[in-house]
Parts: sequence; structure tokens; C-alpha cells
Amino acid sequence: MMFMALDGIILNNINHYLQPLLPTRINKIAQISHNEIVFQCFSHQKIDLLISCDSISNRLMVTHRDFKRVDEPNHFIMLLRKHCENGIIQSSKQVGLDRIIEWTITNRNDLGDVVTFKIMIELMGKYANVILVNDENKIVDAFHRIPPYENSKRIIFSGANYTLPEIPDRKNPFNESEVNPNIDLSKQFHGISPLLQREIDFRMEHGESFSDIMSLLYNQTTLYQSHDQFHNIPLTHLGDTYEAMDLMEGLDKVYEDQVARSRLQQHTGDLLKRVKRELKRLQNKLPKLSKQYYDATDYEIYKLKGDLLLTYGQGIKSGQQSVTLTDFNGEPIIVELDERFNGIGNAKKYFQRYHKLKTGLKYIQEQIELTEREIEYLEGILVQIEQGS
Repeated sequence: MMFMALDGIILNNINHYLQPLLPTRINKIAQISHNEIVFQCFSHQKIDLLISCDSISNRLMVTHRDFKRVDEPNHFIMLLRKHCENGIIQSSKQVGLDRIIEWTITNRNDLGDVVTFKIMIELMGKYANVILVNDENKIVDAFHRIPPYENSKRIIFSGANYTLPEIPDRKNPFNESEVNPNIDLSKQFHGISPLLQREIDFRMEHGESFSDIMSLLYNQTTLYQSHDQFHNIPLTHLGDTYEAMDLMEGLDKVYEDQVARSRLQQHTGDLLKRVKRELKRLQNKLPKLSKQYYDATDYEIYKLKGDLLLTYGQGIKSGQQSVTLTDFNGEPIIVELDERFNGIGNAKKYFQRYHKLKTGLKYIQEQIELTEREIEYLEGILVQIEQGS
């Protein structure tokens, strides 16, 4: 089963959870794995803030688990220590309902002057990153650098201006009650993942309103887990039992289980072969689906030919391969025929084809979107395996 990453709604609740804990002083910054950083903080209580830049299990959370530091932290961790240790996290805010958190940190430099930094936590799947930005909006460094020759649109490199990732123009679901039933919720609103979309659709089909569901999700401090799936409301559409936990304790549990499984899989040689084989199959499947979709969009021509055969084809006998008729705009059109049937029989076949293509168009689109998501997921798996090898 595909493991679910954080969506913007869960991250919004995580950010709400952090507010009473701030401001907090950063005592130490530790790298605990290839992709994980822990900020060991203290205000009126000890707080361990974990950030993961893993391509699949990227997240921000308060962790209560024990951890061991890596022997040789990378250069970015050393820079974070230089600029941020003994500093204070003054605020944590989410960019809209996207998977981006901005920390504002104040500290003192070597001269004793107060300086301000931002830590941008971008939890964008395989592009997950942590970026340190100074008070002039210049990037000091990042966990994952993106030089100009890799991406001309967005540079993540020391000295470059920091810009936010491109954010789609969608509505805030906490401020809206109107839903367009013809558009996927995840395409109408920020922060809604496909999993949450299925749950909301299920609840609305059973009488709950969109605004009532969003009220349940707002500032929620409970995590509900059903096997590998979790969210801030019970996932009733799965038709399964669930476990309710404190938000941070629940995240600790589900991600600790996931990380353990992932690390085990990284050392399984045949996993890489299976993933590559499946990825190749999906990559070959996608253009075929696209062609099917393109062909299916022309379904109206079959209705037209069926209508013409019903109108003008009474004299057409079986045995003909084609006939030229005049369409309703006065233009000639060649209509291919099945030799086994007369004009009326061929008209029925055209109408059957028309209805089949029209019905199948939505299914093909769903299959294209599913295939694209599976390709993105498997590409993330490949990145994770390669990072662990």
C-alpha cells in the first residue's frame, strides 16, 4: 500500500500545535540521519522539533522518540549551528495551506548585534527541502541545493534570492462553503490530498456538509490511523477500524514504523529491480492512455455518423464497406460500414461506440491521473533507495 505523506491540512494542524510552544530557544541542532534534522529547544519545556527532507516521509513534527546523532553532519547542519544555535524561534507560520512552513529566528552575531533569519521548510514530496534565508532574503544555504543549470526557474543556491515554489491558484477550504461537484476537491482547494478528498466525498454523500467537515479538521490535535493511512479525522470511507492518538505521538508512531520499513527495503536488492520494472511499465502505459484519451475525445463524430445513417441510410444494404453522405451542414462525409450490417445496423454500432467512448472518457482520465501519481511515487521510491545505497 502506498504510504501517505502530509498534506496541507495536517501541516496546518501541526503548525497550530506549535503556537503555544513559541517562542522557544534552540539549544542544539542535530543531524540524526541522512535526511533528518532535530532542533533541540527549550522554553518552559523541552521540545525536539524534527524536520525530515526524505522524498516520501518528509515532515515537520514534535518528536518524543530517542535518536542518535550522525558522526559527521553535513555542511548545511554546520551552518545552521553557526547561525541558529542559541537563537530563538519567534514564530512559525504556514504559507497559505501549502506544504511550506516559515520559521522566523532571531540570534546575536559575533558582534552582539541582533540578526534575523528565516528557515523555510518545504515539504513538497521528492522536492522536500530546508532553506536558511537571511534578513535580505538571500539564501545562506539549503539541505538540497538546486543550481541554475538544473532549474532556471527556481535557484536554490548560496547567494540567490529566495522565492517561493509556484503555488496553484486555489481556494482556502476553511473560508469556503461552496463546492463545485464537477471538479475534484484537491483541484479546487489548497491543502486537500487525494486521500482526504475521498473521505470528504464519502461524508458528503452521506449527508455531511463541506463546512462541517472542515470545522472538524480545523485546529485538530488528534491523529486517526487506519493501517498505513492517517489523517485528522477518522477515515470512514476505508470501512476499517482506526486508532485515535495525540497528533504528535501519532505522527511519531506512523513515521517510525514507515522509516523502519523503508530502511529495511533500501537493503533489499530485488526491490530496486521491481520498482524500475514497474516504473517502466507505467511510463509505457501513460502514452497509450493519452492516445486512448485523445481518440475518445472524438466521440461526437460517432454520434454524427449514427445520426446520418438513421436519417439517410435506409437504402444501405449489407455488404458495403463505406458510403458518402451529406452532413447537416451540407458537407460530404465518408462513413465506414461493417459489411455484415445494413444502414440501420451500422447506425446502432456507431451509437454503441459513441456511448462507450463518452462513458470511458472519464475512466481514462482517472487512469491517467492515477498512473501519473504512481509514477511520481515510484520515482520518489527510487530516489530513496539510491540515497540509502
